[in-house]
Amino acid sequence: MKYTRDVKSWSRGVLTLLAIALIATMAVGQDLVIGGGGTFTGGGQYHIKGNISNNAAVTINGVVTLEGTAAQVIGTATKGDINFQTLNVNTTVGSATMAVSTAVSSGLSIAAGSTFNIQNNTLDVGGTSTRNGTGTLTTGATSIVNFTGTSAQTVLGGVTYNGDLNLSGTGAKVIDATVTAGKNFNASSNITIAGSGTLAFGGTANGTISGDLVNNGTITAPASGLIIFGGAGQNISGSNSIAFNNVTFAGTGAKNVNTGISISSGGQLAVNQPLIMSGSNALTMKAGALQPSFAGQTEITGSMAWEATSAQTYIFNNASTEIAFTAPDAGRTLMLKSQPSVNPTDYSLAHTVNRKFNVIFANSSSTTVNVKLAYLQGEGSSLGVTESKLKDFQNGIAASKKVSGTPTRLTSGAGSFGYVTANNITSAQLLAANELALDDRFSIFKSIAGATNWDVAGSWDANAVPGGTDDVEIDGSYAVTIPTGVSAAANYVLIDQGSGTSGGLTLSGTAGLAVGSGGLINNNSTGAGLNVGSGTSVTITTGTLTNNGAITNAGTIRVQ
Repeated sequence: MKYTRDVKSWSRGVLTLLAIALIATMAVGQDLVIGGGGTFTGGGQYHIKGNISNNAAVTINGVVTLEGTAAQVIGTATKGDINFQTLNVNTTVGSATMAVSTAVSSGLSIAAGSTFNIQNNTLDVGGTSTRNGTGTLTTGATSIVNFTGTSAQTVLGGVTYNGDLNLSGTGAKVIDATVTAGKNFNASSNITIAGSGTLAFGGTANGTISGDLVNNGTITAPASGLIIFGGAGQNISGSNSIAFNNVTFAGTGAKNVNTGISISSGGQLAVNQPLIMSGSNALTMKAGALQPSFAGQTEITGSMAWEATSAQTYIFNNASTEIAFTAPDAGRTLMLKSQPSVNPTDYSLAHTVNRKFNVIFANSSSTTVNVKLAYLQGEGSSLGVTESKLKDFQNGIAASKKVSGTPTRLTSGAGSFGYVTANNITSAQLLAANELALDDRFSIFKSIAGATNWDVAGSWDANAVPGGTDDVEIDGSYAVTIPTGVSAAANYVLIDQGSGTSGGLTLSGTAGLAVGSGGLINNNSTGAGLNVGSGTSVTITTGTLTNNGAITNAGTIRVQ
């Protein structure tokens, strides 16, 4: 009897040792079935070749290695989530596919040649993660991958995140260096960076974001790599601004930005799809950034700023809007807010390009600038604006408020911008203007070198013939003649002081001149002044004739 008791005691001891060994290393040839009350503690290892099915939410403490030689299914749909402490995916054939949302609190690794398919479920990764060689993480269109760690984490690179990618927790998140199809990173859906979250790209990382980006934390862009926004109708927002080095806005739709973004020194901005900076948010080009590139008539709508410290030309908002500084100025910043299809304040749509510009300077001296403002065809000529007369104006339609400069324009069309330039403008003038508009009513037509007859477009700086609503300035050095048979008209005429007999305005034959409410001022006393020939007439309606020079009148002058 004693012998029997000893055998039984010995048997129980062996079974106990086997149980302990099983907890330490458990190899499951086929499926692991977890009942409703099943628990896993002890921190051992589990090697599983089959499926894992569960009847309720469960936590498996320890290291689980999936090493199936055929397709494996992880979890039972609708039965609850599975929380792994450490999960190693080491499948050699087929893939390990998640049927329920899964969390990995400590570490996730995907071995070379293995596939981990989370489908449209949520995968929370709280610790380290690695993807070796040809290992693959596959996601669904509505899946969520959330890196939640409170310590530094590596975000799996070389992965296409078809669903949302969330970066939360306080730990820094770094995109790893793994490359697939030339990219370290490919997010086809949305990325959210929590208030305490960070996302850092390696120095040469290249990545594509096709969904929305919400940045409430910190983003560190790659120093020499490229970030591409390649989706349709994307939104970029968040409580914190984003500093990019090289970024391209591409894809098929407009990018709506509701946060500040900047391009660092040496960085390159490419705008291949419309970029809309909302509200007071601005896109800022840092000093030393490369000139932005634009595809065709693509534009930045809203505020764009340059740290314009050098004496050079800076491109703003579209390929044809430029501001050139004639001298350097340390600390100088200029912001241009371009608003297409917005009628400027107090301007008439019938005479004004349907686009508003606002200019804001900071830390600028009185350095002169040359301004080139571009607009689209539909904002100008199709609305009845006489493009050949366009000039640049400050607030309020009045000749006295015109920003001085010589206009140059490019014929607007479907494949190009129309534009107007104004040269030698001081920053003080632009500051006083703030709002700029392009209007065809009060353009001052100024005689230029080679001027001959009033009715010849080449006699005027606008390369067009003035009309009854225009203001005319006869330069003291370039005389103009109204030839016989021509009935000229202007709102206002100024005859400048000349030298010798080079300046002045002459009417010959049967010519006539009708001047509107602006009146006629003759300041030329040494040149031809105003010479009204026999048979000609000057009629000033509601305006004033002011003579500070020489008038020779053999015809008729009427002041009505």
